[in-house]
Amino acid sequence: MLSFSFNPYTWDATKERVGSDVVTLHLKNNDSELIKISNLTEDIVIVTPLKLQKISASEKSWYFTKNDDLRFHEINVKYENTLLMLDIKPQDPTVHLFVYMRFGQRPTTQNYDLNATISYDKKCVWMISAHDESDGQPVCFVNPRAPIQVLAERPGKYFLGLKNYNATVNLSHKREKRSCLGGRRRKRSCVKFKDPPPAPPQSENVPVMSVYDSTTDQNYTLKVTLGSCVYWSETCDKWISSGCRVLAELDGFLSCSCSHLTSFGGILLVEPNPIDFDKVLVEFQQLSETGNIAVIVVIAVILLCYVTVLVIVRKFDEEDAKNKELPIQLPSPSSSAYEYNIVITTGVWKNSGTTAHVALEIYGSDGKSGILQLSQEEPGAVNTLFSRGNSNVFVLYVNKSLGAIQGVQIGHDNFGDNPSWYLEEILIRDVQSKQSWKFIASRWFALERGDGRIERVIDQTSNHLDFGNEVARRWRRGLAEWHIWISVAAKLRKSRFTRVQRLSCCLSVLLTSMFANAMFYKLEGKYEQPIQFGPLKMSWRQVVTEIESALVVTPINIVIVILFQKGAEKSATNNDCCLKGTLISGIAWCLLFFSCTVSAAFSIFYSLIWEKSVSEQWLSSMLISFAQDVTIKEPVKVFFTALTFAAILKIKAKRSKVHACENPQQVKTGYYEKHFWTLQLSDVEEMRRRQAKKQNVARYFTELGLYLVFVFLLMAVCYGNRNDHRYLMTKSIQDGLPNFGKVTNNTMYWSWLQRVFIPGVFSGRWYNGQSDEQTISIGNKQSLLVGMARVRQLRVKATQCKVLNYMETSFQECFKGYSTKNEDKTAYNKPGWKPVDNAARSDELLQLCPKPWRYQHAEKTDTSPRWGHFSFYYGGGFVADLGYDNHTGFSIVTNLQNNGWLDRQTRVVLAEFSTFNPSVNILSVATYFYEVDASGLRAASMQIRVLSLDSTGTPSHQFYLICLFLYIVFVFLYFGREIFRLYSHRSRYFKSICNWVEIFQIVFSLISVVMYIIRQSKTISTMRKLHRNIYENRSFQEAITCQEVENVVLGILTFIVTTKLLRITRFNNYVALFSATLKISARSLLSFSIVLSIFFVAFLHFGVLVFGSVSGRYSSVLK
Repeated sequence: MLSFSFNPYTWDATKERVGSDVVTLHLKNNDSELIKISNLTEDIVIVTPLKLQKISASEKSWYFTKNDDLRFHEINVKYENTLLMLDIKPQDPTVHLFVYMRFGQRPTTQNYDLNATISYDKKCVWMISAHDESDGQPVCFVNPRAPIQVLAERPGKYFLGLKNYNATVNLSHKREKRSCLGGRRRKRSCVKFKDPPPAPPQSENVPVMSVYDSTTDQNYTLKVTLGSCVYWSETCDKWISSGCRVLAELDGFLSCSCSHLTSFGGILLVEPNPIDFDKVLVEFQQLSETGNIAVIVVIAVILLCYVTVLVIVRKFDEEDAKNKELPIQLPSPSSSAYEYNIVITTGVWKNSGTTAHVALEIYGSDGKSGILQLSQEEPGAVNTLFSRGNSNVFVLYVNKSLGAIQGVQIGHDNFGDNPSWYLEEILIRDVQSKQSWKFIASRWFALERGDGRIERVIDQTSNHLDFGNEVARRWRRGLAEWHIWISVAAKLRKSRFTRVQRLSCCLSVLLTSMFANAMFYKLEGKYEQPIQFGPLKMSWRQVVTEIESALVVTPINIVIVILFQKGAEKSATNNDCCLKGTLISGIAWCLLFFSCTVSAAFSIFYSLIWEKSVSEQWLSSMLISFAQDVTIKEPVKVFFTALTFAAILKIKAKRSKVHACENPQQVKTGYYEKHFWTLQLSDVEEMRRRQAKKQNVARYFTELGLYLVFVFLLMAVCYGNRNDHRYLMTKSIQDGLPNFGKVTNNTMYWSWLQRVFIPGVFSGRWYNGQSDEQTISIGNKQSLLVGMARVRQLRVKATQCKVLNYMETSFQECFKGYSTKNEDKTAYNKPGWKPVDNAARSDELLQLCPKPWRYQHAEKTDTSPRWGHFSFYYGGGFVADLGYDNHTGFSIVTNLQNNGWLDRQTRVVLAEFSTFNPSVNILSVATYFYEVDASGLRAASMQIRVLSLDSTGTPSHQFYLICLFLYIVFVFLYFGREIFRLYSHRSRYFKSICNWVEIFQIVFSLISVVMYIIRQSKTISTMRKLHRNIYENRSFQEAITCQEVENVVLGILTFIVTTKLLRITRFNNYVALFSATLKISARSLLSFSIVLSIFFVAFLHFGVLVFGSVSGRYSSVLK
């Protein structure tokens, strides 16, 4: 008997059916011959351990039974003789669940194949018939944790139906009366929040989830596990289950019963959902109704962009083919026969090529070559050889061998419009001895860059660059050669892997990535405990998904790239190989067409199976993930590859250095650097100034263009999510509740509440006199009331007056101004603000409803501090909820007025309500302040704040989000640039005023980003609470406060950006004239501003003193 912890038979596709240890049992006779055992009358039982699997609590899905209906579940069984293990547990210990199972169609209470009764402490199962013991005895399990195990002999769909025993009991559905007073007479002013609205009625093709009802429904958990026993058939050469069946699974062991002996195995698995092509066809026909076209549109846009870019890069490929140059033979004496090949490589990045004339001299151990003019143009002509990405080959003939090449001197004459040159490396080959020497430069030959030199000697010691430069060199080269997306633009001219082929490979990578992401997107929804590394989280499921996606994407794309490269190599040799290269490239194009077509089609199929919201969510997450791969992951991979190779080369260089020290040799270094061209110092300085000026102009226009983009993005962030709807919403509320500013005493305030506020906030009658049954609307019938309107009062304590003795009888109590120290926070009061004494009976306390006579803290009322006219008012207070209709609100206000709710201790009454207009997706929060000063002065004011909720479905909001994302990217790019400048200039950085402007711009930009994130999180958090019950009061004050702070920050940032924009456009004549005028007249303007400020302040005080006693607009300087 042998037991394998792995599966030794993995060459057939049926290997996926094995997820346990493989057990092999052979019986032999005395002659050591195998005894063939099959068709036994009694089966042999084999027990094999299963692989350890961590099953999280979330994999046991929660469900609930609904009224008297069966709750159905579908189980798909792919193989015969599969063991179904049903783990069903009710949440309530007193509940009994009825379970029905049927093959092929949904069961009923009369027709089923299996019936079970499950309670918290017992499970009983009947087969075939319902509670009829003549057809079969029930099998009961005392252990409630034991799952129901059923053997599915046939593959197909099995349907499971559940309902609870209590669902058949007639329960009362009467609505609970809302009151605070037990069984006594209920006050009409005692209001509770309504229940959440019911789910909308189900219509055709609209799936609606059932709403949980705690009075009738019962929760339960369900986990379905499939088990099968298979054996390895040597005749069929695959895993089959003939003659084997599953007995049971217990404590991680699988019991199999078989009528023969061979290698056995089993598995417990959960099958993924396949593509339902019938649903795909139906969804295709209903695209106009469902609107699930996001993925189709994105794929169409990708293909359109591919065709557009294809036309562009095709022209570049044609130019590369035209500029294909043969090796250039340098002038040499006719008797020269010793041949050298010189390969000079120019950098691949922008402006790396040169228009200057290049000269070279080679130094060897046995001689030197003399000065070689590498540019073959006529004197005064512009050099076109050393352009970006070129590898130019030169053939040199000399009289004799130069020996070991020790160094080269190379330079240019700084001629032409773009003389700056980035030299990558020089390779010299000795054709006779097959030796080669490489000299790595990786530096600029330019007057305005680096060390400002245009000629230099490069010897063998230059090959040992410092570690940082070596990593940077290899990283740049790796991005140009191995990053498939960047290589489309940075392709080396000598490479035969064309831009069109690279672009097509990019298309294949993108579409196959979409396909792989869609394949495993649904599987990622399962929860698994993540492994956390600081702020990063990772789970094994994510790792497995990444590996599986890579196995789908990587092989086909690697094959396509290799075929394109091999085809290009074959085409470059001779005519016979050219045909082979064409054939190989054709195969690559066919594979690319196949991968793109299949990936695009199946991505669309998956999106049609999902709902519109799921498709859009998947699309956004996939595009973000793919952008991260291209911009972050791939460059990081190339960087670490470069880092690894640089480290290896550094180790080898150290070893070779030690070896050289142990075996010293005399090296001839008899060469000295001399100048190829004689230039005057004044000419060099003039050239350097000219080149620096060109570079500064180019840098200026680049900075100006990028800054204009940043200004545009800032304007889009500031104004893109704003329109006149906010003003119209505010004006609508103001016009609906007029004349509040005329309120000057308590009587007028009560009258305004009853005649203006109540009819304006609650839905009244229609224009024809009919009543409005939809009480959720406000008086204008356009907006919806969110939560409940209410009035909140803040009061102060009554304190003893500090007066002269003879005045104590006249002033027994004093009432100070509002402050948190003076605030009255008495927990209980009787109507009329009568104190509750120790002799109060419990039934009297029960009559303290409504709650306006009880103090409630800010946490309970969900209120935030507010600025008023006289003071800063904190949250909490004495709150009176006004209900949801005119009648209730009017009754409550009348009750408060009759019981003297407003008195001398009142300092402010805040009438608060929130509305939502679904047509413009704007939430309005209105607060009407009725304030009372300690002196008795009344002031009425209002604050109406609007909050635009995100309309994610509109194109304008999508454009706003794109601009916001790019704005955040620019902010962090500017932040990184200033950090680099600070590191470079140290303390000198802070001496420039322009740098301080940059600092303030970045600081306020970062604050705006942080405030946006906080505002969004606050809004989303409050909206989630509101979705639970739209009739409850939820405070949006924190989100509104964040929005106001964000507006202030954006205003300051706009001023700073405008100021910096003026500085950037300082070369404009008008801006230069304006700047010069301010600079010249600075002294005069300063003295004049002082005189102007004195006159302005005097005018303010004059208005306050003369008109302040009769006009509210002149009552203070701020007004």
